[in-house]
Amino acid sequence: MILLVSGATTTVRQFFNDGEPVGRLVVPRDRNAPSVLCNGQPWAADNGSFSSFDPDAFVRMLDRWRVCREQCLFVALPDVVGDWRRTLKLYHRWFVTVSKRIYPTALVAQDGLERRLGNVPWGMLDAIFIGGSTSWKLGPARLVAAEAKRRGKWLHVGRVNSRRRLRYCIEIGADSVDGSGMSRYPETKIGEYCRFLRSEGAQQQFLPVRCFH
Repeated sequence: MILLVSGATTTVRQFFNDGEPVGRLVVPRDRNAPSVLCNGQPWAADNGSFSSFDPDAFVRMLDRWRVCREQCLFVALPDVVGDWRRTLKLYHRWFVTVSKRIYPTALVAQDGLERRLGNVPWGMLDAIFIGGSTSWKLGPARLVAAEAKRRGKWLHVGRVNSRRRLRYCIEIGADSVDGSGMSRYPETKIGEYCRFLRSEGAQQQFLPVRCFH
């Protein structure tokens, strides 16, 4: 499993250089230059929808980071928290914008999607990002995660801020996670989670996702 951290650039680089499974989570308002990833760090991009989606900032982010796209695990396409129907519509609306820049794409799974797995455009995505409400994430989302793994998709889980949540992510086969705690307390939390992953035998080497659509 790879820990993806928003911000904390220097700390993340140090952990990565020390051989830990740590990478960057880029967001639309990230002010870092792409050169911060020139040492081969894995990274993924979120869309900022959880707080407030800015279409122009999202597109600028895609263009800025293209020089590092070979290291990109996925780009989370715009979503609506808790609404799988509107999220699917947004995925189709934004798919060409993201995929034509040769990025691997991720659908952000939302509450209720487990009952509509046949509606998921599996052939048009490279990854599943488990979002949604906390109760859904820790319950029905297991079904979405299982189907994603069965189909060989990268599985990411957002808002992971405790070892208990991290253990759950290991159980469902997550390939990467992110959480605000690692950004707020990078020295403490990243180190703690790396040790926990080591103790659970859940560390993972970086293998870039290749687009197939």
